[in-house]
Amino acid sequence: MTILAIDIGSSSTRTEIYDGALNPVDQTFSQRTYQLKAGPDGKAELDPTELLETVRTCVTTSVQHVENVDAIGVSCFWHSLMGVDEQDNPTTAVLMWADTRAAPTVRDLSTNIDLKDHHQRTGTRLHTSYPMAKLPWLLSDDPAHVDRTKRWMSFPEFLQLKLTGTLTISTSMASGTGLFNRTSLEWDEAALNHADISADTLSPLSDVPVRVPDSVEWPELAGARLVPAIGDGAANNLGSYAISSSHPALMVGTTGALRLITSNPPEKLPSRLWQYRLDAENALLGGALSEGGGVIAWLMETLRAPDHEELEQRISAASPVDHGLIVLPYLAGERSPNWHSDAVGTIHGIRLDTDPTDIIQATMESIGYSFAAILDDLDHLLHQPVEIIATGNALRLNRTWLQMIADICGYPLLLPDRTESSLRGAALHALRQLGAEPPSPDVTAGAERFEPRPEHSETYRDARNRQAELYRLLVER
Repeated sequence: MTILAIDIGSSSTRTEIYDGALNPVDQTFSQRTYQLKAGPDGKAELDPTELLETVRTCVTTSVQHVENVDAIGVSCFWHSLMGVDEQDNPTTAVLMWADTRAAPTVRDLSTNIDLKDHHQRTGTRLHTSYPMAKLPWLLSDDPAHVDRTKRWMSFPEFLQLKLTGTLTISTSMASGTGLFNRTSLEWDEAALNHADISADTLSPLSDVPVRVPDSVEWPELAGARLVPAIGDGAANNLGSYAISSSHPALMVGTTGALRLITSNPPEKLPSRLWQYRLDAENALLGGALSEGGGVIAWLMETLRAPDHEELEQRISAASPVDHGLIVLPYLAGERSPNWHSDAVGTIHGIRLDTDPTDIIQATMESIGYSFAAILDDLDHLLHQPVEIIATGNALRLNRTWLQMIADICGYPLLLPDRTESSLRGAALHALRQLGAEPPSPDVTAGAERFEPRPEHSETYRDARNRQAELYRLLVER
């Protein structure tokens, strides 16, 4: 069995070939980077044609080293939205999770929707991240493009359509739209009505693999079965083997997330958590942050901070919260835990002796506080002893941040020696959907372990309370 794994992220696309035992095939890894097209009005977009070409380039690089591919697994960012016309050509950009232009629409909708009921039905909040909010905003803001739109979809549906000629959306991708019922696993009629669209303008729901037709471009893919894409968060949990209630996954890449896979989701969903799906049998509960390594990279560039190695040495030598700063790191609005789309970034307590390292350390700590809040809400679903599986390039660059998060959250963090969890997760999901699965690995084997230090945990607990007070004054005013 040979699997082509595709992972389409917010800032890069990666592809790699795996064998049936989930070993990567030498020389098949490919990666291309890009940037969101952002604007002062809250715009955060990608060009669908350019992104499709990026994926094609990566696929071409990977498949030239194998004779044939049996299956294709895809991981892609959740919550994107784009339109296509009668000829399946794009009518809009790919609107990303970080696009906040629908904030006025969210405020308007919140007066007409039972927000608690919407959350319980769909597993999502009414928030600018979701197509549920973006659709009515597009309908009012860009009627010319909307008039040309035959169907609404996420980017991986567009990719599947171009590769196979068949259009479906997986249970996993649908669960991240705000338009999907978490109990019936169908499109949610009430949400569709609020978004002012009908189900026939969305893709049919299906997790069934689709055959790739013969292709002049990629003869290696002819006859391969493409498994409809899953959300990148689900793939990350799967690929890092964080698939038990004792092993939630904490990921810090461009953004951040903390997620738990369960086959028995709660009947009543805690108010601050979302529930998406890995597949029809397994739910994914947790929270997602708009802030993560992207905010730290922005600070390092903007503040002309030291490089990663020197920065880590300085933060490692510093005491927790001695900088005296309180940071609200919401440069792209807030998602988890409290879902205030219009929240903005704040640094409180700057003095003449404050330096860039202080600000970056305080921001790392503040992101850790958000992870701790998500863990608080997941607590009743966790089975002791808990070990958190840590993934993401931002954490691999900074072991001090890993130790900091362990101290803040009060649980051990395990950093596996494996990389590219989302790619591996896409490949593993494809294997499962085709009726095969490699032996389960020891999740702790080869992992670097970070134990919480109780004396630091208490210091962070007090600092977290101070941040919560500033949050109440500035965001919940």
